[in-house]
Amino acid sequence: MAFGTLRADTIQADGGTAKTVDNLLVSGADIDIGGQQITTTSSNQDIELAAHGTGAVEVRGNTNAGTIKLNCENNSHAVSVQGPAHSAGATYTLVLPTAAGTANQILDIASVNGSTIQLGWADDATGAGTAANTFSAAQAVTPSVQTSAAALDMDASNFIEVAGVSYAGDAPTGLVVGTSGLFYADTAAPTGWHSTFKFVDGGYVAPTTFPAVAPWYVAETDQILVGAWTQGINVAGS
Repeated sequence: MAFGTLRADTIQADGGTAKTVDNLLVSGADIDIGGQQITTTSSNQDIELAAHGTGAVEVRGNTNAGTIKLNCENNSHAVSVQGPAHSAGATYTLVLPTAAGTANQILDIASVNGSTIQLGWADDATGAGTAANTFSAAQAVTPSVQTSAAALDMDASNFIEVAGVSYAGDAPTGLVVGTSGLFYADTAAPTGWHSTFKFVDGGYVAPTTFPAVAPWYVAETDQILVGAWTQGINVAGS
């Protein structure tokens, strides 16, 4: 039996019963199945969408983002992977890892090259730090030294060394709600604080014995809670 060649700009199904097409090759044209299904006639046969060269298999949406829907075995439920909303700022490519990961690993960004993001498997750090840690010399805490009477940069470090000057003039910068740390006064305490700082005893009480440390916590973007000073204590790395 001889076979001919079908050439068309658009191939469109008209609904109704299933259509059987073997080895369909369409170059530079669209196939519109009008909401119908593409299925296999054999339980062991795959449906392959192949892109040649630098081409890509695209899943486009009409009013919503393009979605790949993966049904469960009996088709009662499904899991979908959807593209970003129309407000996505740029086009980028996620490249999957070349090998399988191991148990309890997570998918992480291994490297970024322009708009190409290489994904890789990494150990899950959730809960890390719960075990006791003995600090070595290389892990000694080094404070961020604030020696002028300008605004304190709270984002510079969680361990801030404050000098014997007033910080009452300017509002602190770099505030991130939920961050915390320590103020460290080596030989002299600050003489004043901006109204953003709220002290536990209702007002600022300067330490008199040095070194001294006081905890701080950013409760709101305009409110920093400061605890009482612990005086006469030395801090490694200071």
